[in-house]
Amino acid sequence: MKLLNNVRLAGCVLAALGAAPAAQAVDAPAWRASPAVRPILSAMSHGDCTAAVKAGNEGVTSGEAPAVFVLGRMVNEGICTAQDRNAAASYFARAIELGDHGSALDFATKVGLGEGVEQSYERAGELCRAGGLDPQGRMSRYTLGYACTVGGLAAELLRTSVPRGAFRSGALRVEFTPGTGAMEIRSAPSVALLAATGPMYTRPR
Repeated sequence: MKLLNNVRLAGCVLAALGAAPAAQAVDAPAWRASPAVRPILSAMSHGDCTAAVKAGNEGVTSGEAPAVFVLGRMVNEGICTAQDRNAAASYFARAIELGDHGSALDFATKVGLGEGVEQSYERAGELCRAGGLDPQGRMSRYTLGYACTVGGLAAELLRTSVPRGAFRSGALRVEFTPGTGAMEIRSAPSVALLAATGPMYTRPR
């Protein structure tokens, strides 16, 4: 995600491509490479939620940060378990404690929304900066926290609502202007088309 200035943000949200529907929300190359996460995703890809939760709990018990993060995503989005957006915050916070700074972006979204933790855009900004955004400190903590919260929500909506295979490759770049509420898509990946009969046209998924 690239932050432009104090009233605009542009975010790159990578859609998880080629993953099974249940695993799509937590699928990313870095996590697939983790020995603690592979059995979780493998179980979900086979529709075995019992095994997925068991593998996740084993990773949490052994203090594997990637497994703690993935379980947080599962709880947050109701994947193979009851959805509890407030409880998910503690998983992301724990993953950070275990050394996974990438979890700071998900936890920052929780802090920005006030889900499971006291709401604070300034604290969310601190977390996002710790996660690698705006390392030069060009933006205020408040502005950065607000931008990260909006970006985190957009990423979650894409993970949970875009049909599998809708995007073939690439990234979606969205520019959002908080002052006016305007949102503009700057670039998008190639989009899969639905087969159609009748007129010679197709429509995007």
